[in-house]
Amino acid sequence: MAQANPERALRERPPWKTVQLGTHGSLDLLRQELIMAGCMIDDMANDMFNSIIFASQVVEIDLYWAGVTELFDMGHNWREIRSMLDHYGFGNCPQEVAPQLRRQFLEQKIGESYWIVSRPIGSRLFSVSSERNGLWLRGYEIDPQHRIAGDSKIVFCNKSQLAKIGP
Repeated sequence: MAQANPERALRERPPWKTVQLGTHGSLDLLRQELIMAGCMIDDMANDMFNSIIFASQVVEIDLYWAGVTELFDMGHNWREIRSMLDHYGFGNCPQEVAPQLRRQFLEQKIGESYWIVSRPIGSRLFSVSSERNGLWLRGYEIDPQHRIAGDSKIVFCNKSQLAKIGP
């Protein structure tokens, strides 16, 4: 197995997806559109939905992803992952990214799951996944010491782009 090379994995990585934020006037409209598109929202994600900070205008943001084993030789905790991303100029996605990615990424392959690196809502984070029973927006209880499995995929943003769009 090749040794992790976080510098190459992060500095040479092109954007993976571009999503639009601020496309809905209310939480309820976005939630309704997710449901109409056939996406499912688990109870924890539904509770988190009410605390999301939404963009006040339509903006596009580039998303990046990496497998945890690209950054480390084995799984690590959230604190270590965030520190690594920060070191290379990446950081938290706006909270709105998770439901917007779910809405705009309907072609996700069955079995894929992505943790969204964002400011936690309480002590919870979102993931988007595609399972045999459909497309999901899920919420997970997490703490900074929670270990993320090496085969996990994380989604994050470039800090220089975030400065241009605001909180």
